[in-house]
Amino acid sequence: MCIRDRYAEGIEGCREEFLSYRILYMGLHNMQIDLMMILKDTAGCRDHKAIVHVMRIVKAISNNNYSSLFKEYRNAPKVTKYLMNLFIDRLRIFALQTISMVYMTGVDLKYIADALAFESEKECREFVLRAGGVIGQNRLHCRPSIKNFKQCQILSQKIT
Repeated sequence: MCIRDRYAEGIEGCREEFLSYRILYMGLHNMQIDLMMILKDTAGCRDHKAIVHVMRIVKAISNNNYSSLFKEYRNAPKVTKYLMNLFIDRLRIFALQTISMVYMTGVDLKYIADALAFESEKECREFVLRAGGVIGQNRLHCRPSIKNFKQCQILSQKIT
């Protein structure tokens, strides 16, 4: 029996919080049809803070707005951040692809670390190198990195 069935039976709990996790999961998996069906069921609780927050995340993902996405990630409440952590490497790779196309000449790692919500510049450097980024003098060299980011193994890993 799933939690949705339990709520249908009338048990007490944080229905909106768990609904927000479901919305986030569907948004992260790009399950658009299922997401639309779930959103029909949220009419009475769309003002709940957990659902509002998750909807901002889903909107940022669907619009490829990585700036908003990582701001929401930093402020994610409760289990939301843990769910996002399952996808964060993949989202960072997509963001690095976008950054590399915009800043063709290069960009400081400090900017990337802040923009992609890394804990430190060192963590950012290690991630970028693991993803195939070309770094020199504390800057990501964008042009030679784009192809590597598009072929990054992180993108082919299955997330369940």
